[in-house]
Amino acid sequence: MQNVSVAILSNNHVSSAFSNVYSLFDTGSPRSFISEQIVPRIEYHPKLSEYRGLGNGRLTTLGQVECLIRFRRSFVQHSFIIIPSNQTAWPMIIGRDLLEKLKVNLCYKRCAYSINELLKIRTTNKVALQSNIERRLLTLDLMKNNSTDLTNKNTTAIGSDARVLSAAFSELCAIEISATENHFDVGSNLNFEQSLQLNCVIQKDYLEFTCEVKANPDHSMSINLTSESPIFCKPRRLSFSERNQVKTIVHDLLKKNIVRPSNSPYASAIVLVRKKNGEVRMCIDYRPLNKITVRDNYPLPLIDTCIEHLSNKRIFSLMDLKSGFHQIAMNEKSIPYTAFVTPDGQYEYTKMPFGLRNAPSQFQRFINSVLREFIEQGKLVVYLDDIIVGSENFEDHVQTLSAVLKTLRKNGLELRLDKCKFGYSDLDYLGYHVNANGIHPSDHHLQAILNYPVPRNAKEVQRCLGLFSYFRRFVPSFSRIAKPLSNLLKEKTPFQFDDDCMNAFQELKTKLLNSPILAIFDPKRETQLHCDASSSGFGSVLLQKQDDDKFHPIAYFSKTTSSSESHLHSYELETLSVIYALKRFHHYVHGLHIIIVTDCNSLVETLKNRNCSAKIARWALFLENYDYSIQYRPGSTMSHADALSRVSMAGAVSELDIDYQLQIAQTSDPEIIKIKEELENGLSEGFAIHDGVVYREPSAGKLLLLVPKRMINNVIRNVHEKIGHLGVDKCCTKISRHFLFPAMRNRVDNFIRNCLKCIVYSAPARKNMRNLHSISKNPVPFDTLHIDHLGPLPSLKSKKKYLLVVIDAFTKFTKLYPTSSTSSREVCNALNQYFAYYSRPRRLISDQATCFTSKEFTSFLNNRNIIRVLNAVASPQANGQVERVNRVIKPILSKISDPLDHS
Repeated sequence: MQNVSVAILSNNHVSSAFSNVYSLFDTGSPRSFISEQIVPRIEYHPKLSEYRGLGNGRLTTLGQVECLIRFRRSFVQHSFIIIPSNQTAWPMIIGRDLLEKLKVNLCYKRCAYSINELLKIRTTNKVALQSNIERRLLTLDLMKNNSTDLTNKNTTAIGSDARVLSAAFSELCAIEISATENHFDVGSNLNFEQSLQLNCVIQKDYLEFTCEVKANPDHSMSINLTSESPIFCKPRRLSFSERNQVKTIVHDLLKKNIVRPSNSPYASAIVLVRKKNGEVRMCIDYRPLNKITVRDNYPLPLIDTCIEHLSNKRIFSLMDLKSGFHQIAMNEKSIPYTAFVTPDGQYEYTKMPFGLRNAPSQFQRFINSVLREFIEQGKLVVYLDDIIVGSENFEDHVQTLSAVLKTLRKNGLELRLDKCKFGYSDLDYLGYHVNANGIHPSDHHLQAILNYPVPRNAKEVQRCLGLFSYFRRFVPSFSRIAKPLSNLLKEKTPFQFDDDCMNAFQELKTKLLNSPILAIFDPKRETQLHCDASSSGFGSVLLQKQDDDKFHPIAYFSKTTSSSESHLHSYELETLSVIYALKRFHHYVHGLHIIIVTDCNSLVETLKNRNCSAKIARWALFLENYDYSIQYRPGSTMSHADALSRVSMAGAVSELDIDYQLQIAQTSDPEIIKIKEELENGLSEGFAIHDGVVYREPSAGKLLLLVPKRMINNVIRNVHEKIGHLGVDKCCTKISRHFLFPAMRNRVDNFIRNCLKCIVYSAPARKNMRNLHSISKNPVPFDTLHIDHLGPLPSLKSKKKYLLVVIDAFTKFTKLYPTSSTSSREVCNALNQYFAYYSRPRRLISDQATCFTSKEFTSFLNNRNIIRVLNAVASPQANGQVERVNRVIKPILSKISDPLDHS
């Protein structure tokens, strides 16, 4: 078994990054196979062929895909047969066809293999090679071996996988071919020669200078205070692991000369923020210092003006600066103000840190001075640490990019290459989509409105109209268009969302999303961020006052809450809504004064409180990166943000996480209190504390929250209801992924035995029940389908009272289609959707209901060459597959409290 790197190819282009997979060398297989879990479904072409495995068992094939294989120093493009993951224990099986291509020599005596190595040559001068890897640059170095001159040649073959495109040299000794480790995101619109030229410019004018971050001596940051009274905070208590992490971070900053030991009378506290990858970032809580700092009014560029400068460009490069703030040195007199304390000492920044009030303005002043020549010539646009170079043709673009990279190099500015894009014909910048045809708003800013789901009841219609009505002044004939929706809110009117309602809903969305409604952002205008939150989601709208003295929307945002977030207190939800909104609209509001409008009056007092929890402290620290004020408005005036916060996103699935009530209950549980004390004293193993919550820490796997005794039944009830009142095994499996408490299975079993809904609705076992009959079938997916109707379901509010159940006989895959009736036409429409998305079967099994025996349905099957098999009359057990599924569906429909979404 060997570790092999593989990337998926689509239309001869690499469509996925290289990933390492363990592969089996199988000399008995003439073909190579890959598991379906490695290949995205959209990337392969269906191609069914028959193969036999060990024991002459038939191997199911799903299709064929082209892959780029990297093994040792060899790169090979090869075609793989895709097989289901449950038919192989290895992600990849390398057969004789690929072993020959890789030139692998097997030695059975030593149980080893060898690979034919290519000729290695040393170099001094650089020669460009065309690589079989897209957008990657290979180089040759040349050095003297004898006095014989080598004549310049073009397209001279070196080895079997490379071709010399340009070579200007006179003496040769030996050559070593090597690939650069740096990868550049180059636009796919460029041909090979253009990509190569762009790679050469980046390599020559950027990569060959030292990557050490150097502060620019011509610019320094000064801090002017309104009070001379020093601000001092005591170091916050950290756990042993957090303390070690802080030591490592500080040591790294000392090594890079970004901080130094301090004896300043000022001292700000530190806050640790955990990243998504598990690493810890140390932040400084400069909130008290920022309150007495004199504001720097250096203007940020107008986004409208920045976009206008790109309107006639055809090729773009977007560059993102790395550690931008650390490029600016602190004024020697201001360095003591930046001091911070840790449990092991006091330090101060010699370079501009993050979190200071005037840091964005200072950095904009610095980057404008560095690139002023290009800005004045209209060759680039810069907004804080984002730089975009736009040109009318490729030649000018390469020339400008070369000069810009040299300027960045001279000023010690470093780029984040993984976020840079070079030579693109279109890209997103500052919330707009830029291309040769013009400037358009980015699609993701309209996504919250575009994906607003169809209302399912009168309450959701009310929220929907609350959102649309807020912007009714921008929609001509709003009342006329919205009348069908308004009629649904009248008293004693049954809820029937018919075609007129759907047309009104779609028309309002279309008009709301038209470009005249979304104004262009202008940093000089008064800006408001309207935020709201509920247990189901977060919603926000960014608005600015325009020339008509009215606030027009700039962009919308909505996000569903996770399971843990849905249990947060209202003020925590409102605070988190502001956090998410600022992250989404960061490129608009960072460095500007904004008014945050909310309907939570306690939010202001919460952020002022210095003795708050670690979670609120981290949020408050994040907010210190922005210049804002909070304005309270009653909830009745916030319907536009409230509607976005209460949107229920279909299909959104979130894992169970820390429950707010569990955190509170842990503080009063004697056993957990004892474990927590032992952990703080270093006397307990196998447990961990995160944000004041105690977890069980297994040797492998995710942390498990210790459930207090009085909350065990609450956890079981929550999980049992979320999974549709299923049995003990499934409930225990779900709980054990996130929680831990003693005698779990016995407690779950006892709870389910006493669950009232399970007792009432679960079907009792019948002693005289006849055996269900199975029908012989081919071991191929979608070869045989079982269908049947389930219903009517009178408890549902929707018109669609029936479910058409479709089951694949081989995989047991089940699909449910809601229908208004059991007519043949609705069955045909549902099956047409099924056939288009999955596959057309060879055989279809049903009972002798009228809809399955009608002329219309018979003609439907005959036209598609589908064999129909009808069960005997009054013999449901003959269609055992579908009857067994119906037994599971019926109790679940009865038990769940909310109606199904049949809209």
